[in-house]
Amino acid sequence: MAEDMTCYFPDGLPADNQNQLRPCDSDPNVQSACCIKDAVCLSNGLCYQQDDWGGRLTRSGCTVSDWSEGRCSTYCRDVARDGGINVMLAKGNGKPNGGTFCCGPFNTTTEQCTISTDEYGFDPFSIDRGYVLFPNTSLTLEDFATAHGLHEDGTTTSNSSASSSATSSPSRHGDLGLGVGLGIGLGLPLVLAVGCCFWLWRKNKRLVSQLGEKQQAAHYSPAFRPTGFAHAPPYEQRIPAGTKMAIPSTELAFRQPMPELSHEQERQELDAWK
Repeated sequence: MAEDMTCYFPDGLPADNQNQLRPCDSDPNVQSACCIKDAVCLSNGLCYQQDDWGGRLTRSGCTVSDWSEGRCSTYCRDVARDGGINVMLAKGNGKPNGGTFCCGPFNTTTEQCTISTDEYGFDPFSIDRGYVLFPNTSLTLEDFATAHGLHEDGTTTSNSSASSSATSSPSRHGDLGLGVGLGIGLGLPLVLAVGCCFWLWRKNKRLVSQLGEKQQAAHYSPAFRPTGFAHAPPYEQRIPAGTKMAIPSTELAFRQPMPELSHEQERQELDAWK
């Protein structure tokens, strides 16, 4: 068990129980960095605190007394060798100083670290990006590195069969859950989209059918008026003034007026009978 492994400080002495250090790798055959039980292990060997001093990086312990294991931190080994130390962000004039750090506090007046190291002196230094290792006491560093391609130096570590089965079984369940989640997440919207398209198609087909029936009924209905009038307005022929029109004789009957007889008719003598 990881709890049975001993964690050492850089001076080579084991950490006492009050430090509550735990190896970051659960495999007792694998050497690794150590962090307190409430901290988060990082792939660069540092620890991310989540207790009252939350938000700080620390260099804690190592399962190898001489710190020769590459998974243990290479930062701040030569200072505070009998315990852990905070790796603090260097700030100048209230602003981050290029993402550099110090082993301990940073002096904002001198813009230098307050603790000197053999490698950097009082100058702030950069650290490698650290990837979170979850969980601290169940996932081995080797498994995490293989799955995420973090280590490219070809270093391999043989894990026990118990550890392999413990880590592979959750992976299978995780893959199954991931597949089910993806199937539901992708399949449900697709089914809804197909159903919506089918409903719109049926509705459009019904509207087209109703429109055709109305047009056919209107074509055979005598009361249908395209202009919208119930009755057509009467036709009135208007002839402009002064227009001469020839009226055919066949259309109008001509009546010649009768001449009046004169009431004074000239008397004529009749021939006498011979």
